[in-house]
Amino acid sequence: MPTKTFDESKIRRNTDGTFAEKDKHHAPNELPSISAHDQPVGDRFTQSMYSIAEELFDHKQDWDDLPAGGCYRLNEWGDYVAEDEWDRIWQDRDLERKAWMGVTNEWFGPEDLPNMTPHEIEAAYDDDDLSPDVSFYTEKHEDDIEDTKGTDANQAMREANRSYADMDVEHHTAHRTTR
Repeated sequence: MPTKTFDESKIRRNTDGTFAEKDKHHAPNELPSISAHDQPVGDRFTQSMYSIAEELFDHKQDWDDLPAGGCYRLNEWGDYVAEDEWDRIWQDRDLERKAWMGVTNEWFGPEDLPNMTPHEIEAAYDDDDLSPDVSFYTEKHEDDIEDTKGTDANQAMREANRSYADMDVEHHTAHRTTR
């Protein structure tokens, strides 16, 4: 197989020995350019994503302690963060947010993330067939706050049992006749 070598005799030079066409713009090569959007995100991105998510957990609250309004559930143990904290922490870090939501909702595994491209992360996040079941947006309403502050669970159970005891319930038996 013949080997290509550089043939210096085909390159024009100036009288001082410099290349004559050094400032000439060359036509683009036929290889497609690879953008950062097509490169795997790597381990540094993954570490950055997890450190950002740690900030979320620094501001986590139980459902009963949240103010009324929008909030995000962080995990299956019932930790939440208020929407304004969520927005502040993920500000200008949209791809990291999508990656974290993908990992926590198990749309892809944490071991797969470093090898994924930004395009693959966004495609998984935007897939209509995937629904979040661990980390997601929700809202707490004013009546949720009144319920948690007004009665405790034991008191609510006693009141419910008392109301059933006071009910006048007739027993009805369905009879079937046979011929």
